[in-house]
Amino acid sequence: MNGELHPHSEINLPSARRGRRAPDWRRRPALPRVSPPVKPGEISQLLAERSWAHGLVIVDPSPKNRRAVIAAREALGEARERAAAEFGRVRDWKLAQRGFMLQDLIAGRNGWMSHPEHAFVDHGVSYRRGARAAAFVAQPYRPAFKLAKAQEFARENGLTVHVAEDAESWWFPDMCIVVVWERGCPPAPQVRRRFWGGC
Repeated sequence: MNGELHPHSEINLPSARRGRRAPDWRRRPALPRVSPPVKPGEISQLLAERSWAHGLVIVDPSPKNRRAVIAAREALGEARERAAAEFGRVRDWKLAQRGFMLQDLIAGRNGWMSHPEHAFVDHGVSYRRGARAAAFVAQPYRPAFKLAKAQEFARENGLTVHVAEDAESWWFPDMCIVVVWERGCPPAPQVRRRFWGGC
């Protein structure tokens, strides 16, 4: 190079760029990425807005109305995701990036040999605690879900099930209920041995 400077050397830059300092990112704390909690009635309102937008696009399928449908769907999806995340955060669970099914909570290799009813897994969301599967939360429609059948299925497969009375469904409030499935005691063997204890 015969002592010549590279054309992109700091010395050859214009004086305005030469005087700039690199920003010190340590001095600016990163803003926390906490989304606001879902307000009571927000999901119902967003469902109504989506229905209105769908009805409007049927009457007048203009580009503006089609964009309104997409915006309404996205707003509803974001609110549902925030509500699902908040439901898990209260219980020290995180939404599973790679979801799993109810059968994955069943201990042993025979989980996929059990076939739960559709109401047991309708509108399901998976949660993890660390790397371990923590819970599967379904939101079936009220008339379709039978708690006695669900409890029988849970006993047979080493699970626990309960209806979260304190939580409003984020899929369809007032129409759906929140049902929580977790790992429980392993199913009782056919012949009880003396050393088999309770959970």
